[in-house]
Amino acid sequence: MTGSYWELVFQFAYHPVFLFMWGACLGSFLNVVFYRYPLGLSVVRPGSACPNCKTPIAAYDNVPVLAWLWLRGSCRHCKAPISIRYPIYEACFGLLFALPYFVHKEPITGLSLALWSLCAVAILVLLLRCARAPIYLWIGLVGGLAVYLFKLIHGIDM
Repeated sequence: MTGSYWELVFQFAYHPVFLFMWGACLGSFLNVVFYRYPLGLSVVRPGSACPNCKTPIAAYDNVPVLAWLWLRGSCRHCKAPISIRYPIYEACFGLLFALPYFVHKEPITGLSLALWSLCAVAILVLLLRCARAPIYLWIGLVGGLAVYLFKLIHGIDM
């Protein structure tokens, strides 16, 4: 077996399908942020619920993109329609997170670029919606860009 344990982990984790899944999960969380942050609500509690009947969404009904498809775009309990905006955002963020893989085969470079682009788009959406964005998105934006530029400028192989 060649390579260290961490090299094998990165090879597995830094795969476009895996990156898409992570991006879709982050996109699902950002859907919550896009809705709640402009209203001044917590993005953590309470958990997600149907906008119509207020029934909490079970973990198995909260799988990005797939849950919306297998529930046919409606609430499991009251059958009210759930906006197509949710799976579209999740799929777009999944693609956005996986795209750097095709530009940079090195995990650290690609992941820093993926983080930067995800945070940049999220900040843009929130600035357009409410003219402000949470600090954790700004930290992700600056951190992702700093790692990417450091690697680019110094040519360090990570």
